[in-house]
Amino acid sequence: MANKTHAWIGWVEEEDASGAVAETYKRARNKFSFVPDVVKVFSIRPEVAEAKDHLAEVLLGDASTLGARRADLIGTAISGMNHCEYCGTAHSGLLATRGDMDESEAVQVYRDWRKAELDEQELAMLAFAEKLTFTPAMVEEADIELLRDAGFTDENIFDIVLLSAYRNFMNRVNDGLGVMPDRLAGRFGESLLKAIASDT
Repeated sequence: MANKTHAWIGWVEEEDASGAVAETYKRARNKFSFVPDVVKVFSIRPEVAEAKDHLAEVLLGDASTLGARRADLIGTAISGMNHCEYCGTAHSGLLATRGDMDESEAVQVYRDWRKAELDEQELAMLAFAEKLTFTPAMVEEADIELLRDAGFTDENIFDIVLLSAYRNFMNRVNDGLGVMPDRLAGRFGESLLKAIASDT
């Protein structure tokens, strides 16, 4: 247990993993080719790790009714609103490595999504996500109607709400436990980590 270099609490190291934790790490390696620290930090509560993994599998990326690009736009923009470097690096990195936008454009979504080159639907989506993040009690049925007017289905709208809630949850987990993004450099490159860190 007890790696405190990349987070403020200990976790189960890969060589010590067994049972449900070993299965969680195996799924992570199959998906990412390594076990990210954001996965390891959940290892002290294996049942929570399993539940979180299942939600991520049915909500994020291509599993979203919005498609991977828009799911990661929400992840990147909300992480920027919350100044969460870990999630900001991961989701802007996914946008860039998939070719949805170049690295500087993805970083701009993190820094200020309003200044990014986005279509009208995406701007409406992120405006709603911002309101839900900062003033959730002020969300009204009229806000949902605005999303419908922009062309989103009710299933899309449900995913926008869930993706916003999930990203705020993960931002709080990473920032609350001090999960550092430095080991994401191997996947997304040092330049992206520096660009995200320079704005935080």
